Amino acid sequence: MEYIPWYGWVAIVGAISWVIPVVVGTLRQPTKRGDDALRASLDELAATNRQLAQRLEGVDQRLGKIENTLNDIP
Repeated sequence: MEYIPWYGWVAIVGAISWVIPVVVGTLRQPTKRGDDALRASLDELAATNRQLAQRLEGVDQRLGKIENTLNDIP
């Protein structure tokens, strides 16, 4: 440590104080993109599930009508 002048320490501290936020920001950035992609996928899946539920309700109503028709036949 006696061999490094004071301006050398200024450069070292400056480099470290620049590297740490850049590394932390880089590590957190893919998580944000991943969360956005996951949220979009889940929204699409929820919309698909709603459409499927509506179609199943329609099928259930038609089957109920067919069952009533078959029960009404003597």
